[in-house]
Amino acid sequence: MLTIKKKKGTDFKILNITDTHLVTVDWENPAVRDNFVSTVDELVRATSPDLITMSGDIAFAEWTGSYKYFGDLMNKYGIPWTMCWGNHDHQAGDEQLGVYEKQFLGYSNFFYEPTREFGVGSNVIAIDNGERVVHGLVMIDSFDPASPTVPEDDPEKGKKILCPELIEWYEDKINMLKKLGCNESTLITHVPIYEYKLAIDAALKSEYNRQDISYEDSFDEKYWNDGYKDSFGVTHESVCYSDLATGLFSCMKKLGSTKNVLVGHDHINNFSINYEGIRLTYSMASSSHGLKKTVGGTLLTVDDEGKVNLRHVPVDIKIIARARM
Repeated sequence: MLTIKKKKGTDFKILNITDTHLVTVDWENPAVRDNFVSTVDELVRATSPDLITMSGDIAFAEWTGSYKYFGDLMNKYGIPWTMCWGNHDHQAGDEQLGVYEKQFLGYSNFFYEPTREFGVGSNVIAIDNGERVVHGLVMIDSFDPASPTVPEDDPEKGKKILCPELIEWYEDKINMLKKLGCNESTLITHVPIYEYKLAIDAALKSEYNRQDISYEDSFDEKYWNDGYKDSFGVTHESVCYSDLATGLFSCMKKLGSTKNVLVGHDHINNFSINYEGIRLTYSMASSSHGLKKTVGGTLLTVDDEGKVNLRHVPVDIKIIARARM
């Protein structure tokens, strides 16, 4: 478990970015690179974060240059940064992922432990106000369904993304936090759990076409069923969840610590729904991938009691592009 300090009386701000998917040729294309770099520059300027998190899929793993470009960018801000790996980060296998992990550990601001307790680098960051740990940030690795780390003849390859062993790992980490007096946590991973599908089906009124609701319009309560009026964000593609019902959500409810889950993976979804007492949120994607969508990041603000306020931070690429001209 890593520990990061929070000034008492001052909110601790976590900026999450996700799903950059920039391959080496994108980084070497000024138009593509500058749009992404300017987006992150603006997010950092607008939020002044204490920690930057990345919820996976920096690139496709075979594009080795992409990871150095990304690490150079993150480290330039002089702010601690960390991440959990996504399915595409895994797709060249554990050996190559270990190369990227070692490369990132060479950056002075990379805040990460190369654990193998569950997946690659799954860990907990304890946010300590000097008197006690007020919040735990649970970072969980997501496996690649087609990764060579899962043998093709493995009858349990359905455990490819989140598996039953996760429950034991998660419960152990939450109990460790509780022993430190911490009863609040946020879980960040890449691939959504099945309850994301249940949440959007329960929350959004069926008479509306999901594709027709813009991000700006999604704050209108008319779109949301009773009990879900504080929802926001869009669902412009299907929820691509783990095939396996892991029981993770039930475990979160039982332990009562995790109140927010933040994921990526589905690039043009960014909904946030309080489902059965846990807010399930897609982080706003930070790169457009050539798709028409809102880009930006997601800000989590942790107060002195460890409670979290969450909001998206959209960035208007057109305005930034004009400012560069």
